[in-house]
Amino acid sequence: MSESIRHRGSTIENYSPWLHRAAVLYVILTFIVIISGGNVTSRGAGMSVPDGFTVYGYFLWAFPIDRWVGNIFHEHVHRLVGSVIGITALAVAVWTAIVERRRTVRMIAFVAALMVLVQGILGALRVNQISTTLAVVHGVHAQMILCMTVWL
Repeated sequence: MSESIRHRGSTIENYSPWLHRAAVLYVILTFIVIISGGNVTSRGAGMSVPDGFTVYGYFLWAFPIDRWVGNIFHEHVHRLVGSVIGITALAVAVWTAIVERRRTVRMIAFVAALMVLVQGILGALRVNQISTTLAVVHGVHAQMILCMTVWL
C-alpha cells in the first residue's frame, strides 16, 4: 500500500512501506554475508568448494545437507546467503523501478543490483583462480555494496 509521508517540509509521494522493509532486509543480509565472508576467509574455507558456479557439481540450492561438513558448511552458507542477496537485489531494483518516482533512487537500486551480480561473479572467479588480488577486490567490493544498500 502506497501512501504519502512528510519529510523535512516536503511530501514524498508513493511511499511504499513494504519496499522500505525489503530494502532494510537487503542491508541486513548484505551485512550478514560480509560477516560470513570474513568467517570463510579466517577459517581458510574459501577453497573448500573447488567449483565456482556449482557445489561439487550440484546446483547451489540442491547440494545435499548431509555433505555440509567442516569448511564446506561455511563456504556453502556464504554462497547461499549471497544468492539470497542476489534475488533480493533484483526484486528491490524492479520494485523500485515500478513505484519510485525519483530517478536517483531508481538508479541507486539498479547500480546496487548490478554490483551484487558482479560480486557473485568475482566470488566464483576467486574460487577458480587462487588470487590474493581477487580476494581483496571481492572483500572491498562487498563493503561498497553495503554502502550502496544503506544509501538506498
